[in-house]
Amino acid sequence: MNAQKKPFPLKSALLRSMALAALLASLGTAVSGCATALSKTAMQHVTPGVSLAGVLDEPDRYIGATVLIAGNVIRTENRKDGTLLEILAYPTTDRGYADTSEPALGRVMLLHPGYLDALVFRPGRQVVAAGRVIGHRPVTIGEVLLNEPLLQSVELNLLQEPNRGYSPIHFGIGVMGGF
Repeated sequence: MNAQKKPFPLKSALLRSMALAALLASLGTAVSGCATALSKTAMQHVTPGVSLAGVLDEPDRYIGATVLIAGNVIRTENRKDGTLLEILAYPTTDRGYADTSEPALGRVMLLHPGYLDALVFRPGRQVVAAGRVIGHRPVTIGEVLLNEPLLQSVELNLLQEPNRGYSPIHFGIGVMGGF
């Protein structure tokens, strides 16, 4: 008698479900890892060949150009014409996020239409924006007078804060359980 053993149906279904879950999880990670900091539409508005470094050097030369800004909020000022964010800008990665491993490029002023809560857009929060150059604004820092570029917000993204104090990795010895 050459009887073939049939696989246990529950075990087979369980393995298929686990394989599908693993595939979906890896696919989700791959797709989310490719996201850019701003929408595709905003990224298409960025003027080719115009760098933020150039705008910082000569803001009036680039009036009308749209550039990518990524960095940390220095201050937030609510005004009648919108909210003015002062941002310490960094070079950007290929996906548009701030590359804080590099030195900061300088400060920019971003005028966003409407109200932004200063407690949410507080100093230190990371933002990414596409902004159209509309001029410059003289700003005194200590005893130094700077002409910071003034940009009109095309799109603004407040990045999620890191979840401090939580780690999904735990080390320990013993048996895990509870009542």
